[in-house]
Amino acid sequence: MLQSVIAGLIVFISALIVAHKYLPKVMRRRISGVAGRLSRQAGMARLAAWLEADLPVTASCGDGCGSCGGCGPASNASAVPGEFRISLVSVEKGLRERH
Repeated sequence: MLQSVIAGLIVFISALIVAHKYLPKVMRRRISGVAGRLSRQAGMARLAAWLEADLPVTASCGDGCGSCGGCGPASNASAVPGEFRISLVSVEKGLRERH
């Protein structure tokens, strides 16, 4: 029984470390916000304050979420430099020329 509890704690802590390292900042903040609200509802105000300490008061261009609408270029986002398009007609024409 004790082995199962210890193994479960090790797996849980490992998952938290991996999530903190590889999740985008927006997702980490969202998870911290939800966990903070849940812990506040459960009566753990100190834990909630610790979880919500890194949460921004408002969204900004520096957090990478794109919520303000001013971070990206105003032009068409699908026009990527170096991108090219091939039409279906030209593909069919190329296939006919091969055979």
